Amino acid sequence: RLDIAACRNLLIYLEPEVQHRVLALLHFALREGGALFLGTSETVAGAEELYEPLDKKARIFRRVGPTRHGAVDFPLP
Repeated sequence: RLDIAACRNLLIYLEPEVQHRVLALLHFALREGGALFLGTSETVAGAEELYEPLDKKARIFRRVGPTRHGAVDFPLP
C-alpha cells in the first residue's frame, strides 16, 4: 500500500475509459487516506466516489472508501 501516488500529466493523454481504469488502479494501490497528486490539467472526473479533494488548486486528492477488488480489471492479451 502506497501513501502517495503522483500521476502528473499522464491522464490527459488517455481516453476517458482508460483514465477511469488508471484511477481505479491507483485507488487500489493507495492505502486508506493515501494522497493522489495530479497535473494542473487533470481531474478525477468519473471517479469522484474514489477520491475527495484535499486541495483543488494543487490537484491533491485523498483516497476514500474501501478497496474495490473487482474495480481493477486489466485483462492480458
